[in-house]
Amino acid sequence: DGAEGPQQEKFNEFRSIIRGRLRTLVSELQSVPGVTFDPLLAHLDVFSAPETALDLEGMSAYWKAHPSLELLSGAVFPNEKPPIAKTHVFLGELRGALASPSVLFSLPITADAYEANVDGYSLVTLYALAMEARRQHLPNDVVTALLARAFDHATNLKEKSVPFAALPQLQEAIATAQAELHGVARGP
Repeated sequence: DGAEGPQQEKFNEFRSIIRGRLRTLVSELQSVPGVTFDPLLAHLDVFSAPETALDLEGMSAYWKAHPSLELLSGAVFPNEKPPIAKTHVFLGELRGALASPSVLFSLPITADAYEANVDGYSLVTLYALAMEARRQHLPNDVVTALLARAFDHATNLKEKSVPFAALPQLQEAIATAQAELHGVARGP
């Protein structure tokens, strides 16, 4: 949050988009027939972490002290044409099969890229929600529904040919979580 001027304005705009997307995700999940997500959705919101939590070690320490679904850090580069948001989404112990506890986004902030940005963030959030549901030992239908939604967002990103470097890793992590849920061994 230490940015000033145009960068702070873009950051606030980005945070507003993320908060709006969370509300939309909650609405979408509440409309899934026969599955209750209430324990997971009760406290979803966007808060700012202190600047001391900006590196991987700091984020890990902050995440352990303040259990969160995910922590976002990053910067907006308003002088790039188009402006770019580089964001790390830290999942901590909710990373599941991901090699790193942090997923990097580097996406343009444009009207054309809006849906891709939303799909990318939704994909990571739904995956984190699925890992949290699994951690809380919620019913398998909850985890399955979340992974299916995450898979749908991954498919949308792939079809749109969005340059989202973490997409293959997330697709593999989703497939691994689905296989584990159904007791199917996955090969290397």
